[in-house]
Amino acid sequence: MVTAAEEYRRLRRKNPGLPAKQAVLWARGNVKPSTLDWTLYEGSHVAVGKTTRDGFEVRVIIDYDTDTYGRVEETDTDTGIRNPRFGQRWTGDSWDTRNVRRYLSLESDSTVKELASYYHKAGASKNVAWEEARESLQEEAERYLSDDHAEYVIHAKAYLGGVPMGESGYVGGYEVDDRESFEKQLDDFAHETDCIDEVIEEARAKVRALDVKIHASGVLTPA
Repeated sequence: MVTAAEEYRRLRRKNPGLPAKQAVLWARGNVKPSTLDWTLYEGSHVAVGKTTRDGFEVRVIIDYDTDTYGRVEETDTDTGIRNPRFGQRWTGDSWDTRNVRRYLSLESDSTVKELASYYHKAGASKNVAWEEARESLQEEAERYLSDDHAEYVIHAKAYLGGVPMGESGYVGGYEVDDRESFEKQLDDFAHETDCIDEVIEEARAKVRALDVKIHASGVLTPA
């Protein structure tokens, strides 16, 4: 079985510009076994993960997040992240250069100068640190501008004998990295949000309100 240390080294070799902290988090997540049985593109959903807990059937549902906004904005402030659309916005009659800003600003407010300083302190030379920081943030910003960019929303439902017993709230804004396992990242999302714990608690409350007992087989009997 691959250890977290071995997975960390693999990730750093595969993605040289990946910050060490992020590589550690990915490595730890990748070596943990998945706890949900995922089916991609089930019905109208992007993915559905299934499991059972405390006698309840749980379905974790992933859909596209249609309310994404503010991940990247155009600016004239020199963030070091160049706007690939600068001077290239076609209005239908001409190229609009006055209303297109030269640089991009990320939601995190990260700049090339700040990230380069972090890389340099981590051991990279100044030139290498600056170039890695520029490429990393440029890639992140352009990913948000891409027509293919997608974010996801997640929630869970609990059932007992096919009867809905609870539903969690929705949490959106999740992104995936196409360099790593899609299902594994979805599995991590499910546990980061605590949506399974939330829906199980709601289902238990409904059972208590019905004044019945639930058995491991899913059978209900009077309390």
